[in-house]
Amino acid sequence: MRFAATKLPGVILIEATPHRDERGAFARLYCPEEFNAAGIVFQSVQISVSANLKRHTLRGLHWQNPPYAEPKVRDQ
Repeated sequence: MRFAATKLPGVILIEATPHRDERGAFARLYCPEEFNAAGIVFQSVQISVSANLKRHTLRGLHWQNPPYAEPKVRDQ
């Protein structure tokens, strides 16, 4: 994600930075760590979006070992 100040006080432009491959694209729209690092106080669960170039494309959950691990599904 990219965060950019604007001419309006307190308004920040937030741009998603999609990761693209032959299947399409995936981008985080919200990540608490990145928002906090940019000084933005906002509470939500991570928000992401993906786009597939071909019909019937299957995307799955990927295992990540620490220190890159992050929860994929959370119990409420």
